[in-house]
Amino acid sequence: MRGECTATKVAPKRLLTAAHCVLDPATVSLRYAAGSKLSLAHDPSKGYLDVEVASVHVHPAWAKVCEHHYCAASAVTARLDAPDVAVIELATDLADVPSATVDSAALASGDRVTLIGFGCTTGVLVPDERDHASLKYASTRIVAADRAVHDGSPVLASDVPQVTGIYALTSGPGAAKSRAGLCPGDSGGALYKSRDGQLVVVGVASNYTLGPEDEDGVGLPITNWHTRLDASSKHGVAGWLRSLGVPTL
Repeated sequence: MRGECTATKVAPKRLLTAAHCVLDPATVSLRYAAGSKLSLAHDPSKGYLDVEVASVHVHPAWAKVCEHHYCAASAVTARLDAPDVAVIELATDLADVPSATVDSAALASGDRVTLIGFGCTTGVLVPDERDHASLKYASTRIVAADRAVHDGSPVLASDVPQVTGIYALTSGPGAAKSRAGLCPGDSGGALYKSRDGQLVVVGVASNYTLGPEDEDGVGLPITNWHTRLDASSKHGVAGWLRSLGVPTL
């Protein structure tokens, strides 16, 4: 999605992304109206394709909570009791793009997953000086939500049960140099897990926590946050997806 976020085709005419990518926090209205155009690219260096939007569906819990909170600052959204997930319905299918399958089985700490993103190469607080961003992959593991309780993070120990119910977390480069980190343009991108030899979608990139800015001026995520899509998630995301025509395993 040009200049904004990432999305994944999960059914004919349906793209999975993050709610904060499609809901304007200032007006609590959708950024894409029916009939508007969405610019998509798998490889931005090869140009974008404009496709018509039929409708946009934001998880109702996210839409409701954003009526009372400013859903733009990551420090605020980290503590919201709502899943950051949305589905964009297109007027026509992307026939040459295969659909990824959503897995409704819950993740556990230690599960191996694959992180994708166009991302930045230095940090989230400094300009990205690349001419073109390319899609990158990194293998990592799920970590416990209490990893998000650290210096510089808005997350409190009392928030951990709520975070656990809504998000799956992975460790970022702020915790270990070898880890991959999310960047702002990665929001909405899929988190994958291998199941029966195939990659299935188990999360949506949503947020991250950073250390104190006076200790890390470039902004290396300590934890990466991925909205859970499974049947056991706090707000029943898997069932909501199925109601929109997105099949799940």
